[in-house]
Amino acid sequence: MAPAAPLPADEDARLATLGEYPLLDTGPDPAFDALTALAAAICGTPISLVSLVDRSRQWFKSHHGLEVAETPRRDAFCAHTILGREVFVVEDAPADPRFVDNGLVVGEPHIRFYAGAPLVSPEGHALGTLCVIDRRPRRLDAAQLAALRTLAQQVMSQLELQRRNRQLARTLEQRNADLAALRMLQEQLAERDRRMQRLTAQLPGVVYQFRATPDGRGAFTYASEGLRRLFGVGPEEVADDAKLAYARVHPDDVARVMATTAESARTLAPWDCEYRVVDADGGVRWLHGRSVPERQPDGGTQWHGFLTDVTERHRTDDALRESEAVLRQAQHLAHLGSWRWNSATGDSRWSDETYRLFGVDPATFRATFDAFLALVHPDDRDAVARAHADALSGLRPYDIEYRVVTPAGELRHLHGRAEVVPDAARGGAPTMIGTVLEISERKRAEQALARHRDDLERLVVERTAELVAARDAAQQASRAKSDFLSAMSHELRTPMNAILGFGQLLELEAGLGP
Repeated sequence: MAPAAPLPADEDARLATLGEYPLLDTGPDPAFDALTALAAAICGTPISLVSLVDRSRQWFKSHHGLEVAETPRRDAFCAHTILGREVFVVEDAPADPRFVDNGLVVGEPHIRFYAGAPLVSPEGHALGTLCVIDRRPRRLDAAQLAALRTLAQQVMSQLELQRRNRQLARTLEQRNADLAALRMLQEQLAERDRRMQRLTAQLPGVVYQFRATPDGRGAFTYASEGLRRLFGVGPEEVADDAKLAYARVHPDDVARVMATTAESARTLAPWDCEYRVVDADGGVRWLHGRSVPERQPDGGTQWHGFLTDVTERHRTDDALRESEAVLRQAQHLAHLGSWRWNSATGDSRWSDETYRLFGVDPATFRATFDAFLALVHPDDRDAVARAHADALSGLRPYDIEYRVVTPAGELRHLHGRAEVVPDAARGGAPTMIGTVLEISERKRAEQALARHRDDLERLVVERTAELVAARDAAQQASRAKSDFLSAMSHELRTPMNAILGFGQLLELEAGLGP
């Protein structure tokens, strides 16, 4: 048996980082399944996996084209991929000494070709791979390799998003603790100063009281120590005048903070605002402030509230928007759209590339199933409807080639594939998740080849008919000549007849030819 891959130099730190992602042994996720389906479609392979390499196994968060959920690490091609940071390719596994006796090569799934892009965490640890597999030798071109790397980055973005979501949940739990602390402080107002110092010392945000006087001056009459961490100023520095804290507010957000504060003071509605602050080193943090105002006897307003650092949530949102943009670009380059159809509502969600392939405007086109069928070529409409119904009933997978006619009158050939999954949010109602690939160029090439073949067959038939006609004419002339000679042999009895017959024979020779 071929030896297993060596362990990465950062194995302990790598496993520790992998444990921070809430993924191992979790259920299917459409976000990952869509990426593996896209990778398989782009690379033209039957199998694509999101593999996370654990201590003694490789576990598949998504396994497109393969039923098993994990395999031993000793046989894992991905264990070789995580040793580097580039795409790892094996074009013909039985010809590679590292894999000639590999259990996944000599047994199921009988791997011949493998290409894996490592999933590298922000800390620089390779947690696993996005890989494509085939049961026959093959090669990927430069565009396919680039697409595989890009999709691996999208997988890592999804992994990081779930990691950030866990952190966000913890932040929200802490925020609820802040609210509970605030309610307790309000109930025990008489002991406010002594108790608040003890209760808020370890809070990640800031518990505060802010007062605005009738002439517009503001001050933090109370603030927990968190103010120093978020604004770089101590509570004592803003107890009489809040200008040092206001100086830290991002210039682009100052007007909004002031306007929302004034509106809250006017209407006594709760103040709720997100804004940025800039620290002494130029770093930017996002804060979420919420407080309840009350009118003071002198006509001023005092707010009781809290501030929370929500910088990580904004970074997560930015990362998600970036990953969605890259995915849209990858779909556009591959002419591959994606869609999701819900049987409970009848509505569909299409990617930008899907709208482009059907030639419709997402701003005005409502993507229902009936609207989709209306775009399908009339001669293909029944077949597409049957394929959709068969997939929902479990009779056969949704995999069909069909034509569409865009509103502009352009005929396009498409290849649709989809899987049916239950929608937990709607009581398990069937949901179809699929892709649509434009194959117009391939169809035009096939049609051109068919026309060329028909022209060749017609030419062969015409030439064969000409040759048969020529052969029949020659045979008829030969029989006429033979019949004449036989008849003349009876007539040539006398020398004169022989002479006359010889002359006729010469005339016949001249007329019939050889």
